[in-house]
Amino acid sequence: MAPINTRNHIVLDKESLKRYTASLGGGYTAIFEMDLNEATYETFFFTEERYFIAQSGLREEMLNQAEKQIHPEDLPLFISMFEEKNLRTIVRQGGYDSIEFRCSSAGRDYRWMRILLTPDEMEKDTVLCFISDIDAIKRCEFLEKRNAELTDLIVRLHGTLSESGKKRDQVLNIADYQRQLTEAVLR
Repeated sequence: MAPINTRNHIVLDKESLKRYTASLGGGYTAIFEMDLNEATYETFFFTEERYFIAQSGLREEMLNQAEKQIHPEDLPLFISMFEEKNLRTIVRQGGYDSIEFRCSSAGRDYRWMRILLTPDEMEKDTVLCFISDIDAIKRCEFLEKRNAELTDLIVRLHGTLSESGKKRDQVLNIADYQRQLTEAVLR
């Protein structure tokens, strides 16, 4: 087994990495490596109850599976991440690449994910891939943006309140909607 050196300079063999990632408990949804010379991948860890990722196979097989799980709007960007030219650039420059995308879970709903690709410093022409579920973060970002918009609307309407109760009722309806939205996102 060839050792794997992560960006934090923790050196592990592949079996140790599998045990280590399993102990992380939810830090990552999946961790796998891409061998550029063989055009293959091997999965070290993934959250089976939520997402399907085959243990190993050809890069093309992984991309075919992605077509079934990645949101259509996000698929072109996801596929471009795994183009050989992009992967070789990551290895050559010693940098990383990262995107956010929506992926359907086992329940068929889409959740936001982030994938980080970084070269394996110990294995030539190999890229490590770390996938995290960031759906809760994206929901909070949406809620913060929507709350700011609704608060601005309430302030604007409040400033133009007339003696009639119509605009007051509009403000109360918007405030109630804002409360319902907050409760829905936090569930």
